[in-house]
Amino acid sequence: LTPRGNEAEPRMAKKLADNEVGPHLDALAPDTQTVDLSKNNLTSAAAAAIQTFLQKSKGVLVLNLSGNDFDAAGAEQISVGLQLNGSLTTLSLVGSKIGSKGGLSIASALQINTALSSLDLSSTDQDIDSIIAFMTVLTANTALHALNLDRPLLRSTQNESATHVARMLVSNHTLQVLSLRKHDFADSGATLVSKALVQNTSLVSLDLGCNRISRDGVTSIARALATGSGLQQLHLDSNSIDDEGFVALCSAVPKSKINFLGLSFNRALGAGMDAFAFLLAGQTALRGFRIWGNPAISGAQLNTAICERLAKAISSRPEITSTDVRAYCVDGKYFLAQGE
Repeated sequence: LTPRGNEAEPRMAKKLADNEVGPHLDALAPDTQTVDLSKNNLTSAAAAAIQTFLQKSKGVLVLNLSGNDFDAAGAEQISVGLQLNGSLTTLSLVGSKIGSKGGLSIASALQINTALSSLDLSSTDQDIDSIIAFMTVLTANTALHALNLDRPLLRSTQNESATHVARMLVSNHTLQVLSLRKHDFADSGATLVSKALVQNTSLVSLDLGCNRISRDGVTSIARALATGSGLQQLHLDSNSIDDEGFVALCSAVPKSKINFLGLSFNRALGAGMDAFAFLLAGQTALRGFRIWGNPAISGAQLNTAICERLAKAISSRPEITSTDVRAYCVDGKYFLAQGE
């Protein structure tokens, strides 16, 4: 079932109303595995029907509720359904302002639910209390493999959430994907997380984009990569990483398991981009990267010599299948353009 509110086909030109959710869910075939109710602007008035559905369903695997208007009361009803559901593996509530109270309800459900493996609560107005609750639950929960807590509402700039994330990473050995964009991590927070990464055996993808990480923080992360972290994908886009940070990270990648590196919209100039070009030219496991938005390859400080070195390095690595830049040459000078 895919009654998305943005569905282009005429049959779904009208968004689903709250009172229509129950009949739609009741009409599902028993073997339905995916239900997509995203972007319908559903409110908590529809949550009771979703709770009932989760309690009764024995086959649904994926429930997409992103782009709706559930509040804390709606999240509480959905969490009751989660406690009694044994099949759902993927739940998204992206964009619903369920707040801390709603997040606490979902976290509480994870103490009972042993089926859910992927949870996306990006932009749901979580705060430090609910983040602590999720990190605490994850010290014991072994079912959840992917968690997105992007863009919480944090009032403190003391890296408090990083402390609890680090503690969780030390004790949890089943979580594989963690996204913490816009958590206001500074270098001290990144250092706490990086020290925990060395002791973690399961995490393969970490997204710390849109934070305040600079040279010292990324140097700590580089040290973790070089000394045993199992990370394969690292996203550090939109931070404040300068040349020294780039050099440290690029030196560590060949000693690590990294196959994707996100470094777009940072502050690399000459030495940082040269280090990245040297990394690409080497025989590493890197299969994808993002670097657009760094001053050396875009904007007023563009350096065509560095662009040429990057262009040649990229062309020498046909196995790289995911990148955000493409090279072109005009009058013998190389440039990079933002890719798709």
